[in-house]
Amino acid sequence: MQTRVTLRVLNVDLDDDDTVERIAEHLGDLAWSVTDGVTSVTLFTDPTNVVSQAVETAHRIEYKLAGSRVDEVDEELVAIPDISARTKVHRETVRSWVNGTRGPGDFPLPKNSFGGGGRGSMKAWRWADVNKWLDQNYALGDSYSYPTKKEYAEINAFLARADYMLNVTMPNVSHPAITVTQVQYFHQHEAPLLTTGATDARVPQATFNNLLIKASQ
Repeated sequence: MQTRVTLRVLNVDLDDDDTVERIAEHLGDLAWSVTDGVTSVTLFTDPTNVVSQAVETAHRIEYKLAGSRVDEVDEELVAIPDISARTKVHRETVRSWVNGTRGPGDFPLPKNSFGGGGRGSMKAWRWADVNKWLDQNYALGDSYSYPTKKEYAEINAFLARADYMLNVTMPNVSHPAITVTQVQYFHQHEAPLLTTGATDARVPQATFNNLLIKASQ
């Protein structure tokens, strides 16, 4: 099963002939779309290599399309009508899954709620969470896996060029070591270099444009 990753891309006009030509020549392996004015690109990758492939793709887009910027991973938030459309299941059936009045229960928690949470408000879920639930309970998933929440965070940390702190539980260790995942981004290379390893966070490694993604107790 391949992992599907969708990235939001800024400053790319798919109605521009030159842009479309460059995409066809250099980025034709990716699926491009525009929804409500937002340009997105989707890649399909091996589930063991999600972060590095997403990072490489983002850098390749920015390198080939001058002025473009890959902003973040699109979590593909869906509401009940979207879930109904994707699964071809009646909206009231989906609503009953959400409310727990039908089905196995344990429907994923929503990511956001729009409208204050009262009557008439709309809830939105990460499609990755809903897809997994559908696959496990009704074999209605779309046959793709999606990045884990940790992978979302690591990709977005790279895209933001900022440190992203990850808190993890380390049981039965009185003085746990701090592990550091290093994402090294070299502009002179066609693609970024992604390395991982353990080091002492009190003495960060000196690297060019280095991102430190820290995990501590």
